[in-house]
Amino acid sequence: MAPDPEFLDQLTEQDYAAPIPPGAPNRDAGLTPLLGTGPYRIMRANRTGIYLDRNPYFREWSHAAQPAGNPDRIVWRYWPSLQAAASSVADGRADWLFGSIPTDVYQRISIQSPAQIHSNPQLAVEFLAFNTHLAPLIGSLPAARSTTRSTAT
Repeated sequence: MAPDPEFLDQLTEQDYAAPIPPGAPNRDAGLTPLLGTGPYRIMRANRTGIYLDRNPYFREWSHAAQPAGNPDRIVWRYWPSLQAAASSVADGRADWLFGSIPTDVYQRISIQSPAQIHSNPQLAVEFLAFNTHLAPLIGSLPAARSTTRSTAT
């Protein structure tokens, strides 16, 4: 089999792209961890979160890959809502939150604990897919094409 000339581009342009071991299923593995070679291994994955421990078989090939100070255990919890997740960070039960927090929680934390708010602006492009064959977009494609910045709201 010939090498794929787009291999490196495919690794870098897709979010969350990672090599997988031969024989891995070609479907969502759900909560069943796949084998890997990184510095952490999944010890448990369930509906409450993902629990990772340092991989004892990982060997440092570069100091940048395993610098001192990395935690021995990482727990990624699933919260029932962004409100609950934000409250867990504000109360010190979690260290980090992925996502946008509700405005009222943001305002409370920015007043009570401003050092806990860290903004990470990104230059990013988000895409939305629309089915133009279903209402309310049926027949509106020419109008959408003619929409300008001054008429968009």
